[in-house]
Amino acid sequence: MILVLGGTVEARELLEKLDRPYLYSSYSDYGKSLSGAKNTVSGPKDIAALKSLLIQNGITKVVDLTHPYATEISKNAMAATQELRIPYLRFERKEECWESCLTFSSQSDAALFLKKNPGEIFITTGSKELSVWKDLKDRSVIRILPLLENLKKALDLGFLPSRIICAQGPFTKLENLAILKRYKIKYLVTKDGGKPALFDEKLEACRQAGTIPVLIVRPRLVYPKVTSELEEVLAFCYE
Repeated sequence: MILVLGGTVEARELLEKLDRPYLYSSYSDYGKSLSGAKNTVSGPKDIAALKSLLIQNGITKVVDLTHPYATEISKNAMAATQELRIPYLRFERKEECWESCLTFSSQSDAALFLKKNPGEIFITTGSKELSVWKDLKDRSVIRILPLLENLKKALDLGFLPSRIICAQGPFTKLENLAILKRYKIKYLVTKDGGKPALFDEKLEACRQAGTIPVLIVRPRLVYPKVTSELEEVLAFCYE
């Protein structure tokens, strides 16, 4: 049995090709529903819970195709598989060129910078760390996944309903450009989601609108085995 840690486009593409028994894990029920997988589990898991999951389901391999910024689950998966001596492979999206961006190591650092610099802000980094931007809510437009808990969180933090966009990506250059122009956005806060997230089109929209992209750079982890090729992940599953 293979454990597929997913929640991404690449994980769903892997499932379309994989004909070995697998258990699909996603952070949320929303991620599970997008996968179309039948044998699934959800929710964040600490090392102890992961070890229990691996043992109870007779997992013989783990492939980690989680989002580039979902480092906690990757750290826990590496620790659990190392303890149980279960082979682990990380799929890592290729990074895009972001020379035109202002770069920060965290959303907190980016928020501190933007507090000192006036202008409308478009926040596209999701709902998880939305509280970081609370003090900038009157200047910010946010885009979050269309889930009731996300909308409630945004409203509870004081974000204006007229400046909350609930939508499922990826978003094209024209879609981003329309928002940048409508709200006269000076700064767009983003993560490097790679090609599946149309990151290059987001940067092109910024260029055309005269908007400054503010990038939260990817966290750096050291993996025991890593690839950026989906076919190598598939081959690993069949070894």
